[in-house]
Amino acid sequence: MPNWSSLSTRSSGYKILASDWNAVIGNLNYLGSGTASVGRAAVMASDTATTSIATATWSLLTFASELYDTNGAHSTVTNTGRLTVPSGEGGLYHIFGSATWTTGSNGLFLQVRKNGAASTAASLASSAANFGSLTANMDPIVTISGHLRLSAGDYLELYTAQNSGGNLALKGNVQAHLFGMYWVTA
Repeated sequence: MPNWSSLSTRSSGYKILASDWNAVIGNLNYLGSGTASVGRAAVMASDTATTSIATATWSLLTFASELYDTNGAHSTVTNTGRLTVPSGEGGLYHIFGSATWTTGSNGLFLQVRKNGAASTAASLASSAANFGSLTANMDPIVTISGHLRLSAGDYLELYTAQNSGGNLALKGNVQAHLFGMYWVTA
């Protein structure tokens, strides 16, 4: 914790910099957990590919880039569909993902799987049944979010499926597909 009794004073007109703010926040206890928030895992992987997804088949989404990755939880080279809990970073995590589909699509699904679990053992699941019929002129975006308790070395993957009866396109060129997680508390 900062020593509040000996804080430095600033002259009139001093601008607070991001580095100043981060130094203060980094020394505070994160959500009362007793652990400083500095260096805690946070990652958001993204992909802008337009990918064809077969009907009635769960497909692993992969992510070619990152918007941020504080502790190396995602690789853009190997296992690009995985988010892995870094060493020493076990705890409760907030997980989130999204995918954009072809206009007028319906029967769309997202699923987060932990440690390569089968589709019947999803960690998180989301669907947007008949979503496209409500938004015939818009590209539907399916989202998923929730909290999972994870240990160091656990990994998550984002899967998608659709049941249109034919192939449908994920449209990353319209809105990047996203998959992320961040540490909440021990």
